[in-house]
Amino acid sequence: MYEISFSNGDKPAFYTNYEEACGVLQEIYGEDIVIGHDGDLENGGDRTLVWENEKDSENDDGKNAIASISKV
Repeated sequence: MYEISFSNGDKPAFYTNYEEACGVLQEIYGEDIVIGHDGDLENGGDRTLVWENEKDSENDDGKNAIASISKV
């Protein structure tokens, strides 16, 4: 199970797999979002950060992230 936590305070959402969670975020925020980073879930990390666009993701430690995906 995967949890999406939203930075804007929206209620967390839960999905059965990572791909589904990513797809939902693309539906909500559009195709320009950036999902993933070095050390994210797909690289053995504890979460995957999501940004609204490439510019917001550059050299960001999560401060500009609009959401995160965690395995629960």
